[in-house]
Amino acid sequence: MNRREFLAGAGALSAVLGAGCQTLRDDPDPAFEIRTVRTYQPDGGTVLVVTTVEKRNGVPGHVTLRAELRIDGGYDHAFIQEYVVPADVSERTLAVPFESDEPVFENATYDARVKLLREGEADSRWTTGDGTANETR
Repeated sequence: MNRREFLAGAGALSAVLGAGCQTLRDDPDPAFEIRTVRTYQPDGGTVLVVTTVEKRNGVPGHVTLRAELRIDGGYDHAFIQEYVVPADVSERTLAVPFESDEPVFENATYDARVKLLREGEADSRWTTGDGTANETR
């Protein structure tokens, strides 16, 4: 092996290794943050927990929400849902439906809380929103 072949091979190897290290440094998963939580009651058997999440970088990502609805002092309704947020979207409003065949939400006092579930990391803190059946919008 002569010097020219060695330098060409070393240059190619360092380019491949450098690209690999750069790939390992870039985090392809966006970070999400909950901005707002609101509740809406379209009818006596439905409450929508609507939350706005913000994505912090320009790549597509999946966000998993856990929403809980507390009626008369006890969190007894929970819902976990995963959503896809495209790369070109920095903020997304998501609705989590709580539905019943009976009008259980009619004349009830309720509030909601939402948190982000993160695989392999600690979940976010709870973000709360308050509402009552009398505040139907």
